[in-house]
Amino acid sequence: MTSISNELHLPATIFGIPAAQHGLHIFVDGCYDPGSGHGGWAFVAYRDVAEIASGFGGVGDSANNSMELAAVLKAAIWINSEATDEAATIWSDSIYAVTGCNIRRHIWKNNGWKKSNPNGNARSRKC
Repeated sequence: MTSISNELHLPATIFGIPAAQHGLHIFVDGCYDPGSGHGGWAFVAYRDVAEIASGFGGVGDSANNSMELAAVLKAAIWINSEATDEAATIWSDSIYAVTGCNIRRHIWKNNGWKKSNPNGNARSRKC
């Protein structure tokens, strides 16, 4: 079974990672072009300082945050299939993805992976 770090990290460069932290590092990113409505995702995997894999793709009728999460998901799928039994750190520049993976996933899991309110922006108000 693959061991994945419990946290997704904000950006760093592979060359800026201290030698003690070398290992498997995956850098992910997503993008979106509002003019065309198309989005894309990509990941690059490094073991120590050598690039060992990459992946990319895209879809129409998308959104930026969807593509950021797609990049994380595709990286996790790659880790699970190609780096079994190896700890990995995923790096992202997306606050949405980092917060979702580190904080909100616990809330989402407790809610059965559903919104607690159909209006995701609604606030609980006490009378």
